[in-house]
Amino acid sequence: MTDLTEARAQIREVDLEMRELFLKRMEAATAVAAWKKERGFPVEDREQEERILSELSPQVEDEKLRELYQKYQQTMMDLSKEWQQYLIENATK
Repeated sequence: MTDLTEARAQIREVDLEMRELFLKRMEAATAVAAWKKERGFPVEDREQEERILSELSPQVEDEKLRELYQKYQQTMMDLSKEWQQYLIENATK
């Protein structure tokens, strides 16, 4: 793949797929928020986050890409926590 237009088209395709996966992830986070609210659990679960990172990160072989992947994954978890917090705080009582 040497053509810039072709590379950008591939990135666009991946971005569209990632958008759908993001929405699917936030849908699951909605269920997690409801579970946590019902049981009085805090939104943040550092042990779970560490488990996810330690489980998924080693599968990225390139050291620099692994570091970037961990940042990406942490950002996704942070966005999920933000969404959960929003849902819990704004749930009708």
